[in-house]
Amino acid sequence: MDTALIVLAKAPEASKSRLAAAIGADAAARVAAALLKDALRRAEDSGLRPRTLSWKGPGGHPWRDRAAARGWRIVPQPSGDLGARMREALADALARAPRALLLGTDCPDLDARLLVRAARWLDGADVVLGPARDGGYVLIGAARRALPHLDHLFFGIRWGNADVAATTRARAADCGLVMRETEPLRDLDDADDLGALAARHPFLAGYGEKINRT
Repeated sequence: MDTALIVLAKAPEASKSRLAAAIGADAAARVAAALLKDALRRAEDSGLRPRTLSWKGPGGHPWRDRAAARGWRIVPQPSGDLGARMREALADALARAPRALLLGTDCPDLDARLLVRAARWLDGADVVLGPARDGGYVLIGAARRALPHLDHLFFGIRWGNADVAATTRARAADCGLVMRETEPLRDLDDADDLGALAARHPFLAGYGEKINRT
């Protein structure tokens, strides 16, 4: 299936500030690294390609180099807010493939099956969205015909607020774009999320036990 797949990622040491407040910076960085490893695996299991790691971090970072060694195209994230970085990543991908999906690393429930389903939806829809339970989203995808509308979908949004997914739906409707959505999924931002997701994902279980003991 000719669908570009982008994983938007930071170096693990620079992420998870809210989680670090609960379990410490070192443990939070290990959780972030485990999530990154899992996101890359899920992306590879989907079979979707070409695959790009949109990377924010040092050029010689071990996780960046591991992805490159497995055939990922590595692209540094541009400057700007989250919307600008996602817009640029999708525009770049849609120049290479007729459809593109973009995900972060914080939602282990977003498995390969859901990625393939979202890619198939782009045969008939202009945009696909994977809403998060907190009002944001964990996945966004677009067909090439949505390319002229990317600025409206991403610029001027209050990222991190509970109305991000709702605003994106409204903006897609403003543009006359057909949108399909997955079921709402939980992403991992804080200690409560870690405890809940660790119950379903064994690679997080040790960290979940740490939360339960504190």
